[in-house]
Amino acid sequence: MAINMQNGTVPNSQEALPRDSFNKSALYALIAVLAVYALAILGGNDASGIKNSDDMMRLVTLRDLLAGQSWFDPFQYRLGLDGGTLMHWSRLVDGPLWLIYSTVEMLTGDSLAAEQITAFIWPALTLFTAVFAVNIACARMGYVAAQIPATIFGAAAFMTSGIFSPGALDHHNIQVALCMLLVAMLVPGRFEVRAHALAGLIAVLMLAIGVETLPYVTIAGVWVTVAFLTGVIHARSAFMFGFWLGVSALLVYLATVQPKDYGAVYCDAYSAFHIGMCSVGGFALAIAAHFSATTKSRLFVLGLAAGAAIVLMLVAFPQCLSNPLASLDPKLKIFWLDGVVETRSVFDLWAADPYQLFGLLGMAVCGMLASLWLVFKSEEKAMRWFGVLSLMLITMAIAVTLWQQRGTLFASALAVLPLSFVFTRLRSQYLHTNAVRDLLKMTAMGLVSLNIFWWVAGAQASVIFAGEQTLQEQARNVSARDYCFSEDVFAPLAKEPRGVVLGATDIGANILKLTNHRALAGPYHRNSDGNLQMIETMLAAPDGAHVLIDEAGVTLIADCINSADANDFKKAAPNGLQAKLHQGEVPSWLEKVPETADTPLVVYRVKPKL
Repeated sequence: MAINMQNGTVPNSQEALPRDSFNKSALYALIAVLAVYALAILGGNDASGIKNSDDMMRLVTLRDLLAGQSWFDPFQYRLGLDGGTLMHWSRLVDGPLWLIYSTVEMLTGDSLAAEQITAFIWPALTLFTAVFAVNIACARMGYVAAQIPATIFGAAAFMTSGIFSPGALDHHNIQVALCMLLVAMLVPGRFEVRAHALAGLIAVLMLAIGVETLPYVTIAGVWVTVAFLTGVIHARSAFMFGFWLGVSALLVYLATVQPKDYGAVYCDAYSAFHIGMCSVGGFALAIAAHFSATTKSRLFVLGLAAGAAIVLMLVAFPQCLSNPLASLDPKLKIFWLDGVVETRSVFDLWAADPYQLFGLLGMAVCGMLASLWLVFKSEEKAMRWFGVLSLMLITMAIAVTLWQQRGTLFASALAVLPLSFVFTRLRSQYLHTNAVRDLLKMTAMGLVSLNIFWWVAGAQASVIFAGEQTLQEQARNVSARDYCFSEDVFAPLAKEPRGVVLGATDIGANILKLTNHRALAGPYHRNSDGNLQMIETMLAAPDGAHVLIDEAGVTLIADCINSADANDFKKAAPNGLQAKLHQGEVPSWLEKVPETADTPLVVYRVKPKL
């Protein structure tokens, strides 16, 4: 049975998208946002769960921008050793946050309310964008019967990811939303040329916001090139994608990088490396599409460009061929990186918490299988080619997830459309036959297309077979206060004279958010020196720690007694400063702040030398 499009044929690629398609897509996206946020508000509990440090740090960055820090200045001056830390985050996220905050503050005159409303509106806007994108993809392909399933499956997948929840200011939500928009612009369908021009811009925005999207942008470029060479898309569409990829790379570079940094290479932040590779690839594709009339000449141009890109990479950007985390000090790997959940491989997770793999990969694997079904079973050419595109993207996302768990955010999101298309086909088949067998197929397809099904299945399997909750469930249910993610525990620290605080990496962002102090450590690889200084200090015997504290200018120690760092330090160095503090053996050069004695965050003042 063929997958039937709305009108039985593939839409004309030059045909404009009807206005009601935009309106209906926006309506479905709005309903999804309202439903997800209603559930989040009803089920929310600030008293439990480990909070996302990146959300706090993004708020700190926004405050600095509002306080007058230059748009082109990426430093976080209150993080790390004296002089601060050069961050790798993009101002492209700070811009819309600044706009939302400034508008709300202008209307209310209340800066605290402006922050709270910004933290509510931003993730809602990105969620709206992601759901809108999957609906536009359906509309472009003329497959509007899949819009409601896509809305439901998409909303469920985005909700369970956690990155679209109220308060999520981190850049991952906009990255996923842009990725879904990129897919929506690349699917075979209506207004193909303009869609591919937008796709070029979106690809650059994805890269500029975070280089973890590089694998998906690369797949997009490969897809457009192959689709152009095989006649799936028009030459003008390929030209527009390549042209706007190159032009957008330059415009975003000029908009986010200050002139004195032109030519600087940062592999983990948008820099000369990214503009160089986007320009070579984009403009080469544009030239091949516009000036080359034969397949042979097009392959020649693209081959030259590929060779030029390889030479450029090897000569100008060889450092970007290696893992930037591979050169970290061994202590940083042991006491920090190994504890960062999103950078762990699936193989690490298999050893520690195998049942969490259900949630991480269940929907993505089903999406891959659905894509394969579309490739080999659909009778519509456009749907088969969409299956190829989807298969490429999901395979890449799963490969990234095998390496680092953060890939699951994209893997599950990219599975939404192929699962929705296959579900709609099965629903159509059931309505045609009314057979119980077809009803069961449709129901089963609906279940495996809901990401929450996989997370619940993994959680239940862990309880039944392992006798305990998955690590994710444990983190969600712990006391936020006990792990120093409750604002009240920082109040005594905030009262202390402004200084430099030595504390666990996990509380670094909260120190910056809730106090005026500088935090020596924080969960960011760009702050390697500050983090290493903190680790070596806590591992050292008290006398040696005193020397290191003087070197770093530390005036306060904030000891989160239940933190992972504290437990690791005590095990590794039973006679180190961290262990001595927890044994009640406070060195003479420290003074405990009395009101913190029985709290999860014990604060010590470093006595000045006489």
